[in-house]
Amino acid sequence: MKKNIKDSLKQEMQQPTLDDKQLQALLDMQSTEQLVELTGARQYWQKFSTAALLLLMLGLGFWLGGYQQQADDKSIPGLIAFEVVNNHLKDKPMDVSTKTFAQLQGYFTQLEFKPFNSSLWNGNLIGGRYCSLRTSPSAQIRYFDEKGVKQTLYQTEYSDQYFSGLPELESGGQPLLASAKGIEVSIWVEKGVVFVDTLADE
Repeated sequence: MKKNIKDSLKQEMQQPTLDDKQLQALLDMQSTEQLVELTGARQYWQKFSTAALLLLMLGLGFWLGGYQQQADDKSIPGLIAFEVVNNHLKDKPMDVSTKTFAQLQGYFTQLEFKPFNSSLWNGNLIGGRYCSLRTSPSAQIRYFDEKGVKQTLYQTEYSDQYFSGLPELESGGQPLLASAKGIEVSIWVEKGVVFVDTLADE
């Protein structure tokens, strides 16, 4: 049987309703939940931002520390010594093991020059690996000197941009000495190639 309009209106009026106080309490509760959600999100982002800032400052500190070490001696020989000595102390494994420069030449085919035995160098080869010196592609050569001490010899192509002013043997120049971290290096230019040879005591 269909309900008439009067019965429908009566049923609708009998549905549960909220008075003014109940309605206001419900609105306050909803506002509180939204505030809690907003506060939680803000706290999360504040913590995230703080952590990111700390990491950035820590990384910047390490970078500035390394730069300051290099900046102690801004001369070209000083910068060369710092870089070569650092890599000498790291003592990374060689890419190739050999006892002759002929074999080294066969390995370093990606360089613009062929590594060679300088008239000022004497030692027993261990091997070599690709490296760089002041961004210039280089051969890093490891060897034992006549005292049995492991040394590092760098060879890289000369350029005025990175190696200006270094002594050239063909022009009567003599190797110059520079040092970093207590280790001296000998630096010279021969046949268009820059040589840097460590003089470590042990």
